[in-house]
Amino acid sequence: MNSLKEEQSMKVNFWQRFHMKKQNRKPTKAVSIRSLFRYATFADLLYMLLAIITSAAFGATNPLFFVVFGNSIDSFTDRETNLCSLNFTSLTQEYCPPGVMLTSINFYASMSLCNFTGSNFTNISFDLKDQTKNQIIFFIVIGCVIIICGYIRVTAFNITAERQTRTIRQTLFQSILKKDIVYFDTHKTGELSTLISDDINKIRDGIGDKLGALIDTISIFICCIIIGTLFLSEHSLDEKFLIIS
Repeated sequence: MNSLKEEQSMKVNFWQRFHMKKQNRKPTKAVSIRSLFRYATFADLLYMLLAIITSAAFGATNPLFFVVFGNSIDSFTDRETNLCSLNFTSLTQEYCPPGVMLTSINFYASMSLCNFTGSNFTNISFDLKDQTKNQIIFFIVIGCVIIICGYIRVTAFNITAERQTRTIRQTLFQSILKKDIVYFDTHKTGELSTLISDDINKIRDGIGDKLGALIDTISIFICCIIIGTLFLSEHSLDEKFLIIS
């Protein structure tokens, strides 16, 4: 019985301490964006402007990459679609020398062996190499933009975050030194070290690369809406012309 009472009292004491800790917690006060960056100098603002521009460009490359990738897939499908209306047996018998048999697989490779002069099949030629070369150039450009803008974005945001948090630490430390001795009697030493280290590190994370990730996401969202609207209007116009014709 005694052991059971002790366990119950321990449980009660635990929940009482937990409830007291919950009551003693001070509510965190949210600050505005202007207050968050009030220690930024003119150089910090320039770094932030550069980081915001490169973050927006970095985010815009994501939907553009998929547009170029879709055009690359279209190059392969269009190459095969152009052959759907051809009669390979008739073309082989009429224009090709003996021993050459045209099929959908070897048409582009073997068409140079046949004499299509004077025929209306010259428009079937499809230069896949030139088409893919253009897409490869776009991929290289997008890759270079991703590398350059990504590096500048991370570097600029980290530089301005470190500069501002250093100023905040210095200001906070000077403010602590100017406090009366009574202040140190009512505040624990660990609380002051937490203010100088942990809390300021949270500020650095918030105004650093995480802010760049937020701008990336907003840029991706806006670019996706713009590209989707343009493609939708283009397909709508194509459908109208098909209906009219």
